[in-house]
Amino acid sequence: MPESKIILGLKINTELKGIAALLTQPWHLPVLEEIFRRENANSRQMHDYCIKNKIAGKREGSPISRASVIFFLNKLVDMGILGYGDETGKGGHHRRYHAAMTRDAFIVNSIYTVLLKFNAEFPDQFDIATTIPL
Repeated sequence: MPESKIILGLKINTELKGIAALLTQPWHLPVLEEIFRRENANSRQMHDYCIKNKIAGKREGSPISRASVIFFLNKLVDMGILGYGDETGKGGHHRRYHAAMTRDAFIVNSIYTVLLKFNAEFPDQFDIATTIPL
């Protein structure tokens, strides 16, 4: 398993490249990339995508539970990366998820969040206004 560094509460896997370095589980990347590709999807569709594409869970070869997919999607909603709408169906109301930002906006937002944290934690050593022209 690649080594990760904890920086200001954000877990960054320094051995991985791109968005994968910001995600805590290897299966998060294909799910996030797929939700960016789709107009919208519910948790069943995203779980079916994982099963169809043989995306493994924590243990190599083990399938991802639908609950894990739901928790991840809801975490992305809480972070503002995804939005959702309610739809009715068998069993009541269900969330239909959609990207609240583009893939590129997600990357910029992640970088900006880290920079804002540095600015807040080290105001005398780091000034975001002079470090990064936006």
